[in-house]
Amino acid sequence: IVGAISAPYSLFRGTKINPGQLLDVKTLEQRFESLGLELDRPIVVVSEGENDSDFGAAARVYWTLKTAGLQQLAVVDGGFTAWKQAGLPISKEVTKVSPSSYPAMIQADWLASTNDVEQQLNHSNTKLLDARPEAFFLGEKWHGAAAKPGTISGADDFDNKQWFRFG
Repeated sequence: IVGAISAPYSLFRGTKINPGQLLDVKTLEQRFESLGLELDRPIVVVSEGENDSDFGAAARVYWTLKTAGLQQLAVVDGGFTAWKQAGLPISKEVTKVSPSSYPAMIQADWLASTNDVEQQLNHSNTKLLDARPEAFFLGEKWHGAAAKPGTISGADDFDNKQWFRFG
């Protein structure tokens, strides 16, 4: 996409021992500054658009940006695949990034600690959805950093692939 910058998904993941955990403020700030991100500049997240996992990565990037205080955010519906299919401009030129001075601030209202979730599970009106692929929900697959396979007791399977059509 013309003007897009490379921001690999790995920049937004936690450490190897807990890749789902939000990075610390200083690390986020350094990474966002290296990408030239600014509070008053819109950001559009583009996934590959090949499968439902691609959108999962885009959603994680969106959530990380939003949690770190950026507000003008969007995700390209259908990712790069849909962009190409629509005949929109594509470039192979590398966009030069000018580092910014971004003061990252964690928006605590976008986070839920393990304790927060445990407390909510005691309320009858709480609905916990596990949006990972069904094999992870069932404990047939798991990330190497997981203490054990399966899901949080009481969670419902809500595999995000139901929202996508490919092929």
